[in-house]
Amino acid sequence: TFGPLDEFDGIAFSLRSDSRPYVATIKTSRLMQDTQEIFQALLPPPPCSRNSEMGELGPWREVTIPWSAFVLTWRGFVQEQIISLDPRR
Repeated sequence: TFGPLDEFDGIAFSLRSDSRPYVATIKTSRLMQDTQEIFQALLPPPPCSRNSEMGELGPWREVTIPWSAFVLTWRGFVQEQIISLDPRR
């Protein structure tokens, strides 16, 4: 659990990948209700290399995802409601 993140432009990940795409998930809490909103963004896959095609992990790299890349989801499906991720929650 983290505090407000509105001082930042997004979130950075240090990761190694096997060239498959992955999804970053952020859960926020609503102030008035006892529910959570779930936002997801695609972590872009790195360029393919010979080693990653053989199942080996690629080199470490840093990926920054801006808050605007996160979309509201429910059970993995993008919701049509236009609700932006509020990093203050």
